[in-house]
Amino acid sequence: LNSKGIDLDNNRFLILQGEVEMISMMPPKGKSENDEGLLEYLEDIIGSNQYVHQTNEASAQVEALTETRQEKLNRVKAVEKEKESLEGAKLEAEALLNKEREIRRKKNILYQIHALQSSRDLSDQEEKRDSLTEELEQERVKLQQANDRVQEIESGLSAQTAEYEKAHAELVKTKEEFASFERRDIQLREEIKHQKANKKKLQAKTLKEGKKEEESVSKGQEAEDIIPQVENEVEGLTGAKAEEDAKLDQIFEESKGETDNLRQELQAKTQELAPVAQERTIFQASLDTAMTEVKLLEDSTSRAKEQLISAEKEFASLDSMQQEKRDCLTKFEDELIESKNRVTEAQNEEKKLVETEKLLARRNAELMAKAEESKAAAHNGMNRSKAVNGILKAARVGKELENVGILGRLGDLASISEQYDVAVSTACGMLDHIVVQTTAGAQRCLHFLRKHNLGRANFIPLDKMKKGAHDRIVETPEGAPRLFDLITPSNFAITPALYLGVGNTLVAPDLETATRWAYDFGKRWRVVTIDGNLIELSGTMQGGGKTVR
Repeated sequence: LNSKGIDLDNNRFLILQGEVEMISMMPPKGKSENDEGLLEYLEDIIGSNQYVHQTNEASAQVEALTETRQEKLNRVKAVEKEKESLEGAKLEAEALLNKEREIRRKKNILYQIHALQSSRDLSDQEEKRDSLTEELEQERVKLQQANDRVQEIESGLSAQTAEYEKAHAELVKTKEEFASFERRDIQLREEIKHQKANKKKLQAKTLKEGKKEEESVSKGQEAEDIIPQVENEVEGLTGAKAEEDAKLDQIFEESKGETDNLRQELQAKTQELAPVAQERTIFQASLDTAMTEVKLLEDSTSRAKEQLISAEKEFASLDSMQQEKRDCLTKFEDELIESKNRVTEAQNEEKKLVETEKLLARRNAELMAKAEESKAAAHNGMNRSKAVNGILKAARVGKELENVGILGRLGDLASISEQYDVAVSTACGMLDHIVVQTTAGAQRCLHFLRKHNLGRANFIPLDKMKKGAHDRIVETPEGAPRLFDLITPSNFAITPALYLGVGNTLVAPDLETATRWAYDFGKRWRVVTIDGNLIELSGTMQGGGKTVR
Protein backbone atom coordinates (compact mmCIF):
# COMPACT_ATOMS: atom_id res chain seq x y z
CA LEU A 1 0.00 0.00 0.00
CA ASN A 2 2.95 2.37 0.72
CA SER A 3 4.18 1.75 -2.81
CA LYS A 4 0.74 2.76 -4.09
CA GLY A 5 0.86 6.08 -2.23
CA ILE A 6 -1.39 5.06 0.67
CA ASP A 7 -0.10 6.52 3.96
CA LEU A 8 -0.92 4.05 6.70
CA ASP A 9 1.13 6.02 9.34
CA ASN A 10 -1.04 9.13 9.20
CA ASN A 11 -4.22 7.54 7.84
CA ARG A 12 -4.22 9.96 4.96
CA PHE A 13 -6.15 7.48 2.89
CA LEU A 14 -9.18 8.06 5.08
CA ILE A 15 -10.15 10.97 7.34
CA LEU A 16 -13.06 10.40 9.69
CA GLN A 17 -15.40 13.00 11.12
CA GLY A 18 -13.73 12.92 14.50
CA GLU A 19 -10.28 13.35 13.03
CA VAL A 20 -11.41 16.40 11.07
CA GLU A 21 -12.69 17.96 14.28
CA MET A 22 -9.38 17.08 16.04
CA ILE A 23 -7.37 18.68 13.25
CA SER A 24 -9.49 21.82 13.41
CA MET A 25 -8.93 22.05 17.16
CA MET A 26 -5.07 21.89 16.84
CA PRO A 27 -3.06 25.08 17.74
CA PRO A 28 -1.13 26.67 14.89
CA LYS A 29 2.20 25.58 16.44
CA GLY A 30 3.23 23.43 19.34
CA LYS A 31 4.03 25.34 22.54
CA SER A 32 6.95 23.08 23.42
CA GLU A 33 9.33 20.81 21.65
CA ASN A 34 7.25 17.68 22.43
CA ASP A 35 3.87 19.39 21.85
CA GLU A 36 2.23 18.89 18.41
CA GLY A 37 0.44 21.67 16.54
CA LEU A 38 -0.97 22.08 13.07
CA LEU A 39 2.44 23.05 11.73
CA GLU A 40 4.09 19.96 13.15
CA TYR A 41 1.23 17.79 11.92
CA LEU A 42 1.51 19.11 8.38
CA GLU A 43 5.36 18.83 8.42
CA ASP A 44 5.03 15.24 9.58
CA ILE A 45 2.57 14.61 6.73
CA ILE A 46 4.70 16.16 4.01
CA GLY A 47 8.03 14.87 5.57
CA SER A 48 9.72 18.26 6.13
CA ASN A 49 10.16 17.67 9.88
CA GLN A 50 13.50 15.96 9.19
CA TYR A 51 14.98 19.41 8.35
CA VAL A 52 13.86 21.12 11.58
CA HIS A 53 17.08 20.37 13.52
CA GLN A 54 19.36 21.51 10.68
CA THR A 55 17.25 24.66 10.27
CA ASN A 56 17.61 25.50 13.98
CA GLU A 57 21.38 25.00 13.88
CA ALA A 58 21.68 27.17 10.78
CA SER A 59 19.63 29.91 12.48
CA ALA A 60 21.88 29.84 15.58
CA GLN A 61 24.98 30.00 13.39
CA VAL A 62 23.52 32.93 11.43
CA GLU A 63 22.87 34.80 14.70
CA ALA A 64 26.44 34.16 15.96
CA LEU A 65 27.96 35.25 12.66
CA THR A 66 25.75 38.33 12.69
CA GLU A 67 27.07 39.28 16.14
CA THR A 68 30.69 38.65 15.03
CA ARG A 69 30.13 40.72 11.89
CA GLN A 70 28.72 43.57 13.94
CA GLU A 71 31.69 43.39 16.35
CA LYS A 72 34.22 43.40 13.49
CA LEU A 73 32.33 46.22 11.80
CA ASN A 74 32.45 48.28 14.98
CA ARG A 75 36.19 47.63 15.31
CA VAL A 76 36.74 48.63 11.69
CA LYS A 77 34.85 51.85 12.25
CA ALA A 78 36.89 52.56 15.42
CA VAL A 79 40.17 51.83 13.59
CA GLU A 80 39.15 54.04 10.69
CA LYS A 81 38.30 56.81 13.12
CA GLU A 82 41.64 56.39 14.92
CA LYS A 83 43.41 56.27 11.54
CA GLU A 84 41.79 59.54 10.54
CA SER A 85 42.84 61.08 13.88
CA LEU A 86 46.45 59.92 13.32
CA GLU A 87 46.66 61.34 9.81
CA GLY A 88 48.31 64.55 11.05
CA ALA A 89 50.82 62.60 13.15
CA LYS A 90 51.54 60.44 10.10
CA LEU A 91 52.34 63.46 7.96
CA GLU A 92 54.54 64.86 10.73
CA ALA A 93 56.34 61.50 11.10
CA GLU A 94 56.89 61.29 7.35
CA ALA A 95 58.38 64.79 7.39
CA LEU A 96 60.62 63.75 10.31
CA LEU A 97 61.71 60.61 8.47
CA ASN A 98 62.56 62.65 5.38
CA LYS A 99 64.70 64.98 7.49
CA GLU A 100 66.38 62.04 9.19
CA ARG A 101 66.97 60.41 5.80
CA GLU A 102 68.64 63.62 4.62
CA ILE A 103 70.75 63.70 7.80
CA ARG A 104 71.83 60.08 7.29
CA ARG A 105 72.70 60.85 3.66
CA LYS A 106 74.87 63.81 4.72
CA LYS A 107 76.50 61.73 7.44
CA ASN A 108 77.17 58.98 4.95
CA ILE A 109 78.87 61.46 2.61
CA LEU A 110 80.95 62.75 5.53
CA TYR A 111 81.85 59.18 6.48
CA GLN A 112 82.92 58.43 2.90
CA ILE A 113 85.15 61.54 2.93
CA HIS A 114 86.75 60.46 6.23
CA ALA A 115 87.12 56.90 4.98
CA LEU A 116 88.83 58.12 1.77
CA GLN A 117 91.22 60.30 3.77
CA SER A 118 91.94 57.41 6.15
CA SER A 119 92.61 55.04 3.24
CA ARG A 120 95.05 57.55 1.71
CA ASP A 121 96.83 58.00 5.06
CA LEU A 122 96.85 54.24 5.50
CA SER A 123 98.48 53.69 2.08
CA ASP A 124 101.21 56.27 2.90
CA GLN A 125 101.88 54.65 6.25
CA GLU A 126 101.97 51.20 4.64
CA GLU A 127 104.66 52.42 2.20
CA LYS A 128 106.68 53.78 5.13
CA ARG A 129 106.15 50.54 6.99
CA ASP A 130 107.40 48.50 4.01
CA SER A 131 110.57 50.61 3.72
CA LEU A 132 111.21 50.35 7.45
CA THR A 133 110.53 46.62 7.28
CA GLU A 134 113.30 46.27 4.68
CA GLU A 135 115.67 48.23 6.91
CA LEU A 136 114.63 46.05 9.84
CA GLU A 137 115.41 42.89 7.85
CA GLN A 138 118.89 44.25 7.04
CA GLU A 139 119.48 45.00 10.70
CA ARG A 140 118.25 41.55 11.62
CA VAL A 141 120.81 40.03 9.20
CA LYS A 142 123.53 42.09 10.87
CA LEU A 143 122.23 41.04 14.27
CA GLN A 144 122.31 37.38 13.20
CA GLN A 145 125.94 37.76 12.13
CA ALA A 146 126.78 39.39 15.44
CA ASN A 147 124.96 36.60 17.28
CA ASP A 148 126.96 33.98 15.36
CA ARG A 149 130.19 35.76 16.33
CA VAL A 150 129.05 35.92 19.94
CA GLN A 151 128.27 32.21 19.87
CA GLU A 152 131.77 31.48 18.59
CA ILE A 153 133.22 33.60 21.36
CA GLU A 154 130.99 31.98 23.94
CA SER A 155 131.96 28.47 22.71
CA GLY A 156 135.70 29.33 23.17
CA LEU A 157 134.92 30.90 26.51
CA SER A 158 133.00 27.85 27.64
CA ALA A 159 136.11 25.64 27.31
CA GLN A 160 138.16 28.11 29.38
CA THR A 161 135.32 28.35 31.85
CA ALA A 162 135.22 24.55 32.15
CA GLU A 163 138.96 24.47 32.99
CA TYR A 164 138.49 27.28 35.47
CA GLU A 165 135.51 25.50 37.05
CA LYS A 166 137.55 22.30 37.34
CA ALA A 167 140.46 24.08 39.07
CA HIS A 168 138.05 25.98 41.25
CA ALA A 169 136.32 22.71 42.22
CA GLU A 170 139.68 21.17 43.19
CA LEU A 171 140.50 24.28 45.23
CA VAL A 172 137.15 24.12 46.97
CA LYS A 173 137.67 20.42 47.66
CA THR A 174 141.15 21.14 49.13
CA LYS A 175 139.73 23.91 51.28
CA GLU A 176 137.01 21.59 52.51
CA GLU A 177 139.60 18.92 53.39
CA PHE A 178 141.70 21.54 55.19
CA ALA A 179 138.61 22.73 57.04
CA SER A 180 137.83 19.14 58.08
CA PHE A 181 141.44 18.73 59.29
CA GLU A 182 141.11 21.94 61.26
CA ARG A 183 137.87 20.71 62.80
CA ARG A 184 139.57 17.39 63.66
CA ASP A 185 142.52 19.28 65.15
CA ILE A 186 140.20 21.42 67.27
CA GLN A 187 138.33 18.32 68.39
CA LEU A 188 141.57 16.55 69.38
CA ARG A 189 142.80 19.66 71.20
CA GLU A 190 139.59 19.74 73.16
CA GLU A 191 139.96 16.04 73.95
CA ILE A 192 143.59 16.60 75.09
CA LYS A 193 142.47 19.51 77.21
CA HIS A 194 139.77 17.33 78.71
CA GLN A 195 142.27 14.48 79.34
CA LYS A 196 144.69 16.92 81.02
CA ALA A 197 141.89 18.15 83.27
CA ASN A 198 141.02 14.54 84.14
CA LYS A 199 144.72 13.89 84.73
CA LYS A 200 144.94 16.80 87.17
CA LYS A 201 141.82 15.57 88.96
CA LEU A 202 143.28 12.03 89.24
CA GLN A 203 146.64 13.39 90.44
CA ALA A 204 144.86 15.42 93.12
CA LYS A 205 142.85 12.37 94.08
CA THR A 206 146.06 10.25 94.17
CA LEU A 207 147.78 12.79 96.45
CA LYS A 208 144.76 12.81 98.72
CA GLU A 209 144.69 8.99 98.90
CA GLY A 210 148.50 9.00 99.52
CA LYS A 211 148.08 11.31 102.47
CA LYS A 212 145.37 9.02 103.83
CA GLU A 213 147.72 6.04 103.36
CA GLU A 214 150.56 7.84 105.21
CA GLU A 215 148.22 8.68 108.07
CA SER A 216 147.14 5.02 108.29
CA VAL A 217 150.75 3.83 108.19
CA SER A 218 151.74 6.31 110.93
CA LYS A 219 148.82 5.17 113.06
CA GLY A 220 149.90 1.51 112.55
CA GLN A 221 153.46 2.41 113.39
CA GLU A 222 152.36 4.15 116.54
CA ALA A 223 150.29 1.10 117.46
CA GLU A 224 153.27 -1.20 116.84
CA ASP A 225 155.41 1.09 119.01
CA ILE A 226 152.90 0.88 121.86
CA ILE A 227 152.77 -2.96 121.80
CA PRO A 228 156.35 -3.60 123.19
CA GLN A 229 155.80 -1.08 125.92
CA VAL A 230 152.63 -2.82 126.92
CA GLU A 231 154.33 -6.15 126.76
CA ASN A 232 157.11 -4.81 129.02
CA GLU A 233 154.53 -3.57 131.44
CA VAL A 234 152.86 -6.97 131.34
CA GLU A 235 156.15 -8.71 132.00
CA GLY A 236 156.89 -6.29 134.86
CA LEU A 237 153.56 -6.93 136.48
CA THR A 238 153.57 -10.73 136.02
CA GLY A 239 154.19 -11.24 139.68
CA ALA A 240 151.28 -9.07 140.69
CA LYS A 241 148.31 -10.41 142.24
CA ALA A 242 145.84 -12.55 140.39
CA GLU A 243 143.51 -9.69 140.30
CA GLU A 244 146.16 -7.60 138.62
CA ASP A 245 146.81 -10.52 136.22
CA ALA A 246 143.23 -10.60 135.35
CA LYS A 247 143.31 -6.86 134.84
CA LEU A 248 146.49 -7.26 132.84
CA ASP A 249 144.93 -9.99 130.70
CA GLN A 250 141.93 -7.78 130.16
CA ILE A 251 144.17 -4.86 129.23
CA PHE A 252 146.17 -7.08 126.89
CA GLU A 253 143.05 -8.34 125.22
CA GLU A 254 141.82 -4.79 124.79
CA SER A 255 145.20 -3.72 123.35
CA LYS A 256 145.22 -6.69 121.01
CA GLY A 257 141.69 -5.88 119.68
CA GLU A 258 142.66 -2.24 119.02
CA THR A 259 145.77 -3.37 117.10
CA ASP A 260 143.70 -5.74 114.96
CA ASN A 261 141.29 -2.93 114.18
CA LEU A 262 144.14 -0.70 113.04
CA ARG A 263 145.58 -3.46 110.86
CA GLN A 264 142.22 -4.15 109.28
CA GLU A 265 141.79 -0.41 108.57
CA LEU A 266 145.25 -0.34 106.95
CA GLN A 267 144.39 -3.29 104.72
CA ALA A 268 141.08 -1.64 103.74
CA LYS A 269 142.83 1.62 102.77
CA THR A 270 145.40 -0.35 100.77
CA GLN A 271 142.61 -2.14 98.90
CA GLU A 272 140.86 1.20 98.23
CA LEU A 273 144.06 2.67 96.84
CA ALA A 274 144.66 -0.25 94.44
CA PRO A 275 141.86 0.71 91.90
CA VAL A 276 143.05 4.31 91.95
CA ALA A 277 146.54 3.23 91.05
CA GLN A 278 145.16 0.98 88.27
CA GLU A 279 143.00 3.86 86.92
CA ARG A 280 146.03 6.14 86.97
CA THR A 281 147.91 3.59 84.85
CA ILE A 282 145.00 3.46 82.31
CA PHE A 283 144.82 7.25 82.05
CA GLN A 284 148.54 7.48 81.54
CA ALA A 285 148.30 5.01 78.64
CA SER A 286 145.38 7.06 77.12
CA LEU A 287 147.43 10.23 77.48
CA ASP A 288 150.35 8.66 75.63
CA THR A 289 147.99 7.51 72.83
CA ALA A 290 146.46 11.01 72.53
CA MET A 291 149.88 12.60 72.32
CA THR A 292 150.75 10.20 69.47
CA GLU A 293 147.51 11.11 67.60
CA VAL A 294 148.21 14.82 68.06
CA LYS A 295 151.63 14.37 66.55
CA LEU A 296 150.16 12.48 63.57
CA LEU A 297 147.53 15.20 63.09
CA GLU A 298 150.18 17.91 63.19
CA ASP A 299 152.05 16.07 60.44
CA SER A 300 148.84 15.79 58.35
CA THR A 301 148.08 19.49 58.94
CA SER A 302 151.52 20.50 57.75
CA ARG A 303 151.09 18.40 54.57
CA ALA A 304 147.62 19.95 54.00
CA LYS A 305 149.10 23.43 54.40
CA GLU A 306 151.74 22.64 51.82
CA GLN A 307 149.03 21.39 49.41
CA LEU A 308 147.00 24.53 50.10
CA ILE A 309 149.97 26.77 49.29
CA SER A 310 150.56 24.95 45.98
CA ALA A 311 146.82 25.15 45.16
CA GLU A 312 146.83 28.89 45.90
CA LYS A 313 149.77 29.37 43.56
CA GLU A 314 147.92 27.44 40.85
CA PHE A 315 144.81 29.49 41.58
CA ALA A 316 146.80 32.70 41.18
CA SER A 317 147.97 31.53 37.75
CA LEU A 318 144.38 30.67 36.84
CA ASP A 319 143.30 34.14 38.00
CA SER A 320 145.75 35.78 35.63
CA MET A 321 144.52 33.54 32.79
CA GLN A 322 140.93 34.34 33.77
CA GLN A 323 141.72 38.07 33.66
CA GLU A 324 142.95 37.72 30.10
CA LYS A 325 139.82 35.82 29.14
CA ARG A 326 137.68 38.47 30.85
CA ASP A 327 139.41 41.24 28.87
CA CYS A 328 138.68 39.34 25.68
CA LEU A 329 135.09 38.75 26.82
CA THR A 330 134.69 42.46 27.63
CA LYS A 331 135.78 43.34 24.13
CA PHE A 332 133.26 40.92 22.64
CA GLU A 333 130.55 42.19 24.98
CA ASP A 334 131.18 45.75 23.79
CA GLU A 335 130.71 44.55 20.23
CA LEU A 336 127.54 42.71 21.28
CA ILE A 337 126.18 45.83 23.04
CA GLU A 338 126.85 47.89 19.93
CA SER A 339 124.97 45.34 17.82
CA LYS A 340 122.13 45.25 20.33
CA ASN A 341 121.94 49.03 20.26
CA ARG A 342 121.55 48.94 16.50
CA VAL A 343 118.86 46.27 16.87
CA THR A 344 117.14 48.32 19.58
CA GLU A 345 117.09 51.36 17.32
CA ALA A 346 115.54 49.27 14.56
CA GLN A 347 112.99 47.81 16.99
CA ASN A 348 112.12 51.28 18.28
CA GLU A 349 111.58 52.44 14.73
CA GLU A 350 109.40 49.40 14.11
CA LYS A 351 107.43 50.13 17.30
CA LYS A 352 106.86 53.69 16.12
CA LEU A 353 105.55 52.38 12.83
CA VAL A 354 103.35 49.84 14.61
CA GLU A 355 102.02 52.57 16.90
CA THR A 356 101.32 54.78 13.90
CA GLU A 357 99.50 51.89 12.24
CA LYS A 358 97.52 51.25 15.43
CA LEU A 359 96.69 54.96 15.65
CA LEU A 360 95.37 54.93 12.11
CA ALA A 361 93.45 51.71 12.77
CA ARG A 362 92.03 53.23 15.96
CA ARG A 363 91.02 56.36 14.08
CA ASN A 364 89.37 54.24 11.43
CA ALA A 365 87.58 52.22 14.14
CA GLU A 366 86.43 55.45 15.80
CA LEU A 367 85.02 56.69 12.52
CA MET A 368 83.27 53.37 11.99
CA ALA A 369 81.93 53.50 15.56
CA LYS A 370 80.67 57.03 15.04
CA ALA A 371 78.92 55.93 11.88
CA GLU A 372 77.37 52.95 13.70
CA GLU A 373 76.32 55.19 16.59
CA SER A 374 74.72 57.60 14.14
CA LYS A 375 72.86 54.71 12.53
CA ALA A 376 71.79 53.35 15.93
CA ALA A 377 70.68 56.79 17.11
CA ALA A 378 68.66 57.29 13.94
CA HIS A 379 67.17 53.81 14.30
CA ASN A 380 66.30 54.40 17.97
CA GLY A 381 64.81 57.78 17.14
CA MET A 382 62.58 56.18 14.53
CA ASN A 383 61.59 53.28 16.77
CA ARG A 384 60.75 55.32 19.84
CA SER A 385 57.19 56.55 19.49
CA LYS A 386 56.05 60.13 19.62
CA ALA A 387 54.01 59.38 22.75
CA VAL A 388 57.02 58.05 24.71
CA ASN A 389 59.15 61.03 23.73
CA GLY A 390 56.36 63.43 24.69
CA ILE A 391 55.92 61.80 28.12
CA LEU A 392 59.68 61.84 28.85
CA LYS A 393 59.98 65.50 27.81
CA ALA A 394 56.99 66.46 29.96
CA ALA A 395 58.56 64.69 32.98
CA ARG A 396 61.57 67.00 33.02
CA VAL A 397 62.07 69.67 35.67
CA GLY A 398 59.60 72.52 35.30
CA LYS A 399 57.35 70.62 32.86
CA GLU A 400 53.73 69.54 33.24
CA LEU A 401 54.44 65.94 34.48
CA GLU A 402 57.38 66.79 36.76
CA ASN A 403 55.72 65.58 40.01
CA VAL A 404 53.76 62.65 38.57
CA GLY A 405 56.40 60.07 39.61
CA ILE A 406 57.70 59.07 36.17
CA LEU A 407 60.90 57.03 36.55
CA GLY A 408 61.59 56.71 32.84
CA ARG A 409 61.56 54.24 29.97
CA LEU A 410 62.08 50.67 31.21
CA GLY A 411 64.92 50.03 28.73
CA ASP A 412 66.79 53.10 30.07
CA LEU A 413 66.48 52.14 33.75
CA ALA A 414 68.71 49.05 33.69
CA SER A 415 71.89 47.78 32.08
CA ILE A 416 73.21 44.41 30.95
CA SER A 417 76.47 43.02 29.60
CA GLU A 418 77.02 43.71 25.93
CA GLN A 419 76.98 40.02 25.00
CA TYR A 420 73.34 39.74 26.21
CA ASP A 421 72.13 42.94 24.52
CA VAL A 422 70.54 41.12 21.57
CA ALA A 423 68.96 38.54 23.91
CA VAL A 424 67.26 41.13 26.16
CA SER A 425 66.12 43.20 23.15
CA THR A 426 64.45 40.08 21.71
CA ALA A 427 62.98 38.62 24.92
CA CYS A 428 61.70 41.82 26.56
CA GLY A 429 58.92 43.47 24.61
CA MET A 430 58.37 46.11 27.30
CA LEU A 431 61.55 48.12 26.83
CA ASP A 432 59.50 51.13 25.60
CA HIS A 433 57.04 50.91 28.50
CA ILE A 434 57.16 53.90 30.86
CA VAL A 435 57.64 53.08 34.57
CA VAL A 436 55.61 55.23 36.99
CA GLN A 437 55.38 54.97 40.75
CA THR A 438 51.58 55.01 41.16
CA THR A 439 48.42 54.23 39.20
CA ALA A 440 47.30 57.85 39.63
CA GLY A 441 50.49 58.98 37.91
CA ALA A 442 49.80 56.62 34.99
CA GLN A 443 46.25 58.05 34.68
CA ARG A 444 47.63 61.59 34.55
CA CYS A 445 50.01 60.49 31.78
CA LEU A 446 47.10 59.03 29.82
CA HIS A 447 45.19 62.27 30.26
CA PHE A 448 48.26 64.17 29.02
CA LEU A 449 48.41 61.99 25.87
CA ARG A 450 44.70 62.56 25.13
CA LYS A 451 45.01 66.26 25.81
CA HIS A 452 47.89 66.77 23.39
CA ASN A 453 46.81 64.09 20.90
CA LEU A 454 50.21 62.29 21.10
CA GLY A 455 48.93 58.79 20.49
CA ARG A 456 49.14 55.69 22.68
CA ALA A 457 51.76 54.52 25.20
CA ASN A 458 52.11 51.72 27.77
CA PHE A 459 52.73 52.33 31.48
CA ILE A 460 53.90 50.12 34.39
CA PRO A 461 52.60 51.37 37.80
CA LEU A 462 54.92 49.98 40.49
CA ASP A 463 52.26 50.11 43.24
CA LYS A 464 50.27 47.41 41.41
CA MET A 465 53.18 45.04 40.86
CA LYS A 466 53.11 41.72 42.68
CA LYS A 467 55.51 41.92 45.64
CA GLY A 468 58.17 39.26 46.16
CA ALA A 469 57.60 37.38 42.89
CA HIS A 470 61.11 38.19 41.68
CA ASP A 471 62.72 37.09 44.97
CA ARG A 472 61.54 33.47 44.79
CA ILE A 473 64.16 30.79 44.30
CA VAL A 474 63.72 29.16 40.88
CA GLU A 475 65.35 25.84 39.99
CA THR A 476 66.31 26.07 36.33
CA PRO A 477 67.25 23.20 33.96
CA GLU A 478 70.93 22.33 34.35
CA GLY A 479 71.42 25.51 36.42
CA ALA A 480 70.70 27.71 33.39
CA PRO A 481 71.02 31.49 34.01
CA ARG A 482 67.89 33.61 34.04
CA LEU A 483 67.86 36.77 31.94
CA PHE A 484 66.40 38.60 34.95
CA ASP A 485 69.47 37.74 37.08
CA LEU A 486 71.82 39.17 34.41
CA ILE A 487 70.13 42.60 34.37
CA THR A 488 71.50 45.30 36.70
CA PRO A 489 68.76 47.82 37.65
CA SER A 490 69.71 51.45 38.25
CA ASN A 491 67.10 51.55 41.02
CA PHE A 492 66.08 48.53 43.10
CA ALA A 493 62.47 49.76 43.12
CA ILE A 494 62.02 48.89 39.43
CA THR A 495 62.96 45.23 39.96
CA PRO A 496 59.28 44.06 39.84
CA ALA A 497 58.86 45.89 36.52
CA LEU A 498 61.95 44.15 35.10
CA TYR A 499 60.60 40.80 36.28
CA LEU A 500 57.28 41.61 34.60
CA GLY A 501 59.15 42.24 31.35
CA VAL A 502 61.32 39.10 31.22
CA GLY A 503 59.90 36.75 33.87
CA ASN A 504 61.85 33.49 34.23
CA THR A 505 63.23 33.62 30.70
CA LEU A 506 66.45 31.56 30.40
CA VAL A 507 69.52 32.53 28.35
CA ALA A 508 71.10 29.76 26.24
CA PRO A 509 74.38 29.88 24.29
CA ASP A 510 72.87 28.26 21.18
CA LEU A 511 69.58 27.07 19.73
CA GLU A 512 70.26 23.38 20.46
CA THR A 513 70.69 24.05 24.18
CA ALA A 514 67.67 26.37 24.17
CA THR A 515 65.51 23.63 22.61
CA ARG A 516 66.62 21.09 25.23
CA TRP A 517 65.92 23.47 28.14
CA ALA A 518 62.55 24.53 26.73
CA TYR A 519 61.02 21.08 26.08
CA ASP A 520 62.91 18.30 27.92
CA PHE A 521 62.53 19.14 31.64
CA GLY A 522 58.96 18.32 32.65
CA LYS A 523 57.51 21.79 32.07
CA ARG A 524 57.85 24.41 29.37
CA TRP A 525 60.42 27.18 29.76
CA ARG A 526 60.78 30.45 27.88
CA VAL A 527 64.33 30.49 26.46
CA VAL A 528 66.23 33.07 24.41
CA THR A 529 69.62 32.53 22.77
CA ILE A 530 72.46 35.02 22.77
CA ASP A 531 72.02 35.62 19.02
CA GLY A 532 68.29 36.45 19.36
CA ASN A 533 66.33 33.20 18.81
CA LEU A 534 63.31 32.91 21.15
CA ILE A 535 61.23 29.91 22.29
CA GLU A 536 57.93 30.89 23.94
CA LEU A 537 56.04 28.97 26.66
CA SER A 538 53.46 27.99 24.04
CA GLY A 539 56.20 26.19 22.11
CA THR A 540 56.45 28.69 19.26
CA MET A 541 59.91 29.72 18.07
CA GLN A 542 61.06 33.10 16.73
CA GLY A 543 64.24 33.76 14.81
CA GLY A 544 65.63 33.87 11.32
CA GLY A 545 68.47 34.90 9.06
CA LYS A 546 68.01 38.66 8.87
CA THR A 547 69.98 41.17 10.92
CA VAL A 548 68.88 41.00 14.56
CA ARG A 549 67.47 44.17 16.07
